[in-house]
Amino acid sequence: MTTLDIRPDLDGSPWSDLEGQSHEHAEIERVGLLDNATDDGEPAVVLLLRTEYGHPIVAHTTLKLARQAVAILRRAPLCTEAADRGWLS
Repeated sequence: MTTLDIRPDLDGSPWSDLEGQSHEHAEIERVGLLDNATDDGEPAVVLLLRTEYGHPIVAHTTLKLARQAVAILRRAPLCTEAADRGWLS
């Protein structure tokens, strides 16, 4: 089963497992949905990320996990604050 580590507050709970490891930063360039993406026929959310050096990375997770992640992030205090400031309009 696919798992997804969701951290609504990276300042308070950083990805410390990445400390000391080499990694590139990337920006999300495209987002799409793919039907029948899993062995069970579930749809997936597919992201095209582009690293700071121009390398493309395709990442995906099931639509179900993506929806759960968004629901958790929407309840985070930072999301509420962003909405109050009009940043989500």
